[in-house]
Amino acid sequence: DFTLRTLDGETVTLSQLKGSVVVLDFWATWCGPCRMALPSLQTFSNWARDSGKPVKVFALNTWERAKTDEAKTAGVQKFWTDKKFTMPTLMDLDGSVATRYQVSSIPRTFVIGPDGVVRQMHVGFTATMADDLQKESLELLKGKE
Repeated sequence: DFTLRTLDGETVTLSQLKGSVVVLDFWATWCGPCRMALPSLQTFSNWARDSGKPVKVFALNTWERAKTDEAKTAGVQKFWTDKKFTMPTLMDLDGSVATRYQVSSIPRTFVIGPDGVVRQMHVGFTATMADDLQKESLELLKGKE
């Protein structure tokens, strides 16, 4: 479990999302493969929003290289605005959530079932990311609706 702030200043606690499929994508602005994966994550996030299904998608920023939390947040905000992404971004300013999830490289995407258990993990970027996440989410929701 964790509690992190979004770029908008909202607080998100993972355990409060139980009952939904939760997708967490660990990324950083300086990470080339992350930058390639984020548009696919946005596509999946749009599907999740429009489907009406209990699927929550979060880009989880970690390992930024700026010296202060304020500079990290400002850099991510500028990147997010420039790229016109709309999915929520969680800020793991000290990298503690990445450490707890044993993230050793990014991008790394976790799919957490409605029961709160990690069910899938994806390492790196694949062109089929949005489709894969949609299939996995629908499979985890079978019998839950």
